Amino acid sequence: MDPNKKKKLITGLIIGASALTLGILAIIFVPKFFKVNYSETYRQAKALEPKISEIYHNDACDDVADYVLSSYTDNSEYEAYINKCNTIFSGVSGEIDSLGATQGITKNSDLKRLYDQFKSAYASAASNTENLSEKLSYYKAYHQFSLAVDEIYSSSTDAEINSAANYLIESGSEELKAYGEGWRDHALALVRAYRTYDNVSYSDPNYDAYHDDYYAKRSEHSEWVAENRPDIESLYPIEISDTSDMHDKFEKLYDGIVDVYEENYDYASGDCTELLGEVICD
Repeated sequence: MDPNKKKKLITGLIIGASALTLGILAIIFVPKFFKVNYSETYRQAKALEPKISEIYHNDACDDVADYVLSSYTDNSEYEAYINKCNTIFSGVSGEIDSLGATQGITKNSDLKRLYDQFKSAYASAASNTENLSEKLSYYKAYHQFSLAVDEIYSSSTDAEINSAANYLIESGSEELKAYGEGWRDHALALVRAYRTYDNVSYSDPNYDAYHDDYYAKRSEHSEWVAENRPDIESLYPIEISDTSDMHDKFEKLYDGIVDVYEENYDYASGDCTELLGEVICD
């Protein structure tokens, strides 16, 4: 064979073999390169699901607000409401962000749309939970104050009144502190007027004056409380709203993730149940 023809033939065979090899490699690896990994999206959504459900069903934060002035709710019971309310959103925001960073969300436009809708609904539901721990500490102080006030009478000592007021004065809230100080001053004026009146003899020429002063102080105290008692729910709102919308949008997102993962299942993961050739992930 002509050496030039032989060289061209060998070169053509090498190029053809190389092209065939590259084609085979492309068939094997290119789909894997572009394949979306839905397994991590599914696992994170599955871990988040019970926490979203707990937020939806939980009414502990409502209980904190509803029973803050209740003298029938003891400190241990109220503390349980506070602890449950305080932990309900713990870490959830970070888990939602982590879910949004997975391939199943970032590379699937339908899931990304459902995710954005859910995240917006969650933000609305959690809008009053900023600085939640701090707010709950004010509710705890106000509840302790309410229980202490329920035990305050005209015959109470200065120490008992100061002790009750200190729950608010030392709460860290300027609004509650101001009310605590005002309540203390009016309560001390009341009990001191009562002591004077209670200890004076009927024959004392100042008896009527002491009597009138005590009842005047009692009226002043009642009127001051009625006019100045803080509305803690307005000052420090903790109400969780729109939980049904948040829950509904998460369920749509979760169902969408499940459907897509069943179609693109990672059989090596063991995430779901394989039954008669079908993959069941829910």
